Amino acid sequence: MSDLTAPTLATMRLAEAVMQLDALDALATLYVQQPWSAASRCVSVLPEEGVLARDFEAATGLAYFLEVEVAREALGVFAGRSTTIADKIRLLVHYAEFDALPEWAQVPI
Repeated sequence: MSDLTAPTLATMRLAEAVMQLDALDALATLYVQQPWSAASRCVSVLPEEGVLARDFEAATGLAYFLEVEVAREALGVFAGRSTTIADKIRLLVHYAEFDALPEWAQVPI
């Protein structure tokens, strides 16, 4: 297994990751320091054969958050609407915790 120690990874804040989401590799996974907030430490990690999420979490102290592609899809609910970075983070944290979009983000039919 490769070296998974946090100092070897490029870290950012969750807010930075959300602002850069379109530039991140779609195959990457976001791991974020809990409790999840805009200021939480975050890394974007490409999958590596033989490395399990629980191993990565144990080695870095960061918790699995979402795959970049899933985060992009979840934020699609805001398409055509004006939103803040805080709204985007709030939506993604809810999605990561409950595997569902929050009611407040749903577009009325």
